[in-house]
Amino acid sequence: MKVLVISTYETHGGGSIAAKRLTAALSKSEGVEAKLLVNVAQTKDPSVAEVADTKWKKWMRKLRFIVESILFLPYELSKKERYSFSTAYFGTDITKHPLVREADILHLHWINQSFLSHKNLRQLIELGKPMVVTMHDVWYFTGGCHYTRECDHFMQECGNCILIKHSGENDLSHRIWKIKRDMYSDQMKFVACSNWLADLARTSSLLKPNYITCIPNPIDRSVFKKKDRILSRKQFNLPEDKILLLFVAVKIDNERKGYHYLSAALKNLFESDSPLKKDLEIVVMGNVDDPSLINFYFPTHFLGRLSNVDAIVSCYNAANLFIAPSLEDNLPNTLVESISCGTPAVAFKVGGIPDIIDHQYNGYLAVYKDTVDLVNGIEWVLSQDQTEISDNCLEKAQNTFSESVVAPQFIDLYKTML
Repeated sequence: MKVLVISTYETHGGGSIAAKRLTAALSKSEGVEAKLLVNVAQTKDPSVAEVADTKWKKWMRKLRFIVESILFLPYELSKKERYSFSTAYFGTDITKHPLVREADILHLHWINQSFLSHKNLRQLIELGKPMVVTMHDVWYFTGGCHYTRECDHFMQECGNCILIKHSGENDLSHRIWKIKRDMYSDQMKFVACSNWLADLARTSSLLKPNYITCIPNPIDRSVFKKKDRILSRKQFNLPEDKILLLFVAVKIDNERKGYHYLSAALKNLFESDSPLKKDLEIVVMGNVDDPSLINFYFPTHFLGRLSNVDAIVSCYNAANLFIAPSLEDNLPNTLVESISCGTPAVAFKVGGIPDIIDHQYNGYLAVYKDTVDLVNGIEWVLSQDQTEISDNCLEKAQNTFSESVVAPQFIDLYKTML
């Protein structure tokens, strides 16, 4: 069985990382030949094929991205919302690519930012090959947004969009919704990474006729595993005798990742009489323009963005606790990585996060946007038997997210389609 996984990027963003991990997991399965086709490759991995494989194609790729961004400017509410909505105006016809031609199954992941347009999606559908679509956000069943916020228009017909200017009943989101309605076919099977996203997709007007199932993203537990905490801390020159709380985001002050709520929670903790105050320090992994503007009240160690996998694994192992105050999230890779390293987590009970954290077993699910309960979660986790709660994390990772558990679920799905 030849499976082609298709993604805009190779390692940039959670969806692309998940796509590459799935490709690796499938490749280890008997009777499966899996390849990854991307628009932009970030490494020299020989198992990854890049569509833009010449200077001319790379130039055209950049031009498409620029033009699509310019054409969206009249609809843009603000710069911070620039990538919250994807129009899929432009893309590349990949139907003649050798890997597409020889594949038995096409498995699409995140394909935005001028990789595949709606026209290109239709061209792939018209090949008549079985097609699996893994949804990493809500884009596949909305008129263009990646997260719905409080909007439920996708349940009927998109329109009056809250993320674009000049919204109305027949606005840009409604026009895109109609394109998708007329394009999708019964040969497409949609996979949600989390139960939250699967339930949301089942309420949509676009995907009701299609098959929707829930299969999580896999993780290689031979890579993301428990390591010695002291040695991990020495790798980053972190204090060996402190309680370290880890916060991770591609962009630290991203509002969707809940930076302001974490800051407010730590302020509450700092101003309390908690015995944790004297021992707590913060570790931050991710990009930040100006660290002096980030206030976590406790001593803070900025590690920047880590690209080396061994360093990332050590970072999780260095921490006593991982905190993820995301306001919207599907199935964060960071949370799965953390528990796979045996590090418990605290997060808001939102999106697909309850699929990862079993409340008061391998972590703590705080009441949504409740900074007081976020502090309660930190205190609860640190008050537990640390060996036991770490073992609970490892058990959850192995039984739910390991390659040996996830890959067979996809293979069974492929077989039903063939």
